[in-house]
Amino acid sequence: MTCIIGSDHAGRNLANEIVEFLAEFEPKEADLKIDSSLQIDSLQNKIKIIKFIPESGLKVDYPDFAKLVCEEVKKRNLESSKIQSQNTESKNLDSADLSGESPKLNAFGILVCGSGIGMEISANKCSGIRAANCVNEYMAKYARRHNNANVLCLGERIVGVGLGLDIVEAFLNAEFEGGRHEIRVDKINLLD
Repeated sequence: MTCIIGSDHAGRNLANEIVEFLAEFEPKEADLKIDSSLQIDSLQNKIKIIKFIPESGLKVDYPDFAKLVCEEVKKRNLESSKIQSQNTESKNLDSADLSGESPKLNAFGILVCGSGIGMEISANKCSGIRAANCVNEYMAKYARRHNNANVLCLGERIVGVGLGLDIVEAFLNAEFEGGRHEIRVDKINLLD
């Protein structure tokens, strides 16, 4: 699993705390049950972290950092999707075995600003991104389970560090349920 973290100046403190938290975070076992040919860090119980966090004292614009993170999320999930497709084709499965479900996401973005709103608006302008501004664990869990969110947005001034880390953990440990939600997510994707 790869997490791409970005923030503006108003979210820098929480973003740095998230980076430290993720360095020690071990995904639930369900997150590790992925195709072994995807050479990713979560197979070693570690998360690869990429960060776009401004230096202290530097004022920046949140749309710039949202774009950087979203482009990286899309690129890494596209690479993962191609590998998964190649592995499915090489196994020569019957068409009955092909569920038509979305490929498993391998990269997630976490964006932090003062309220989370500016980052969420900016991220959702990027094609292929489903960003959710979450203020509690329930929202984070169901953003993943029902909406297959690939970017979590947080407001440092809203959630603080303790709750912010709990939200990140809930988001990363949740799995997309597919099924009836797959149809709805497909309709969201058509809006791009």
